[in-house]
Amino acid sequence: GEFPNILIAEDVPSNAKVLQRLLISLNCIVKIVENGDLCVDEIKTNNSYDLIFMDNQMPIMNGPEASKKIRELGYTLPIIGLTGNIMEDDIKYFKEHGVNEVLGKPTKKDKLNEILNKYLEL
Repeated sequence: GEFPNILIAEDVPSNAKVLQRLLISLNCIVKIVENGDLCVDEIKTNNSYDLIFMDNQMPIMNGPEASKKIRELGYTLPIIGLTGNIMEDDIKYFKEHGVNEVLGKPTKKDKLNEILNKYLEL
């Protein structure tokens, strides 16, 4: 069938590229935006994304704030938070702002595959 269309919001180019390569190896179509504000704009103009990977700390607009705004736009599909801060409070805060799940960084290919299978029924 169709390849999943994935949006990555990540401000560190090397992190974004690693995640992009892993997702492409899992047969995904991937677009990268550099901050939460651009992610919100992308969802406003293009609602074809099956899943969003959202970094926690980004300039202009952070991941939790962007996730909340995206949910307010009516986006109901999965948003997966990505963070280097895997403290319980950080994860709880992220989830309270609309993400389905939070992954620690760096994220391994098998964990990404697990997420795609769980949320996209691949």
